[in-house]
Amino acid sequence: MDRSFALLVLAIGATAAASDDMTAFIGYARHGEAAMPGAGPAATVAAQEHYASLDWPVRLDERRLFAFGLNYQYTRYDYANISSRDRDLHHLQLPVRFEYVGADRKVSAYLAPGIAASSNVFKDFLNRGSADDWYVSGAIEARFGPPRRQWLFGAAYDRSFGKSRLYPIVGLRISPRNNVDMRLAFPVSGVAWHYSDRGTLTGRAMPAGFAWRVTTDDFDSEFDYRVEGLRTQLHWTHRIGGRWSIDLSAGYESDRRHAFVDNLDERVVGHPQGEWLFALTLGLGGVTPALPHGVRLQSITN
Repeated sequence: MDRSFALLVLAIGATAAASDDMTAFIGYARHGEAAMPGAGPAATVAAQEHYASLDWPVRLDERRLFAFGLNYQYTRYDYANISSRDRDLHHLQLPVRFEYVGADRKVSAYLAPGIAASSNVFKDFLNRGSADDWYVSGAIEARFGPPRRQWLFGAAYDRSFGKSRLYPIVGLRISPRNNVDMRLAFPVSGVAWHYSDRGTLTGRAMPAGFAWRVTTDDFDSEFDYRVEGLRTQLHWTHRIGGRWSIDLSAGYESDRRHAFVDNLDERVVGHPQGEWLFALTLGLGGVTPALPHGVRLQSITN
């Protein structure tokens, strides 16, 4: 584990433990090795992720709240039989979100400036960083109707489809029972079953893309590392005691696409075969939201 990530985890954990209102998560995910047609006759790619997040809500009154947060994720792509070094990529966000809950509506929004860069730049960002490493994401979503059946409308701007783009949010949220929530929407759908006071099973389907600005080791050139894919994922979340939680999840990614530049300055567009991923997340102060929209914001494991 990267030393800077370990220090960040300790800082986040200590901050959350000191406040009853804060929620913190740390976790690890592993993507299995997959053949990558288009990148070479025997090219393969595997990945691992370390992530941490902090959310600090400030309730203004019974209907409104603001929340401030920090999300960090380290991603490593391991290659075989391809003319490229393994890639260490970092992603940091500082989200601010707002929620309003009325009798028959709920409005939620967030704005999150961030940095997405290769390790050689991220670790010395004050000296090596540039405007190309910065980005911003955000969304606004409104629900209308009675609690058991609500229409969803909104818009989002983020990198869930492999690059920064604006897209609509539209769909329906249904609660056929008090302990079951269903989200039938674009681009994130799913179902959550709260089978006990301590346990929840959640299934989701969502886009799983992102993009980082990568600077070569000699700092002479730059390129965008773009990832696209569709992920389906099942979570088992269980509360331990009053404030702790554990989340075990398994997922499958398909329709994958990686676009980057190799060591010979040649553009590579590979299409990794579908592959499983497994993740373990520990929480302090709360549990992951049942059906969040923000793929990279509300819960980094999504």
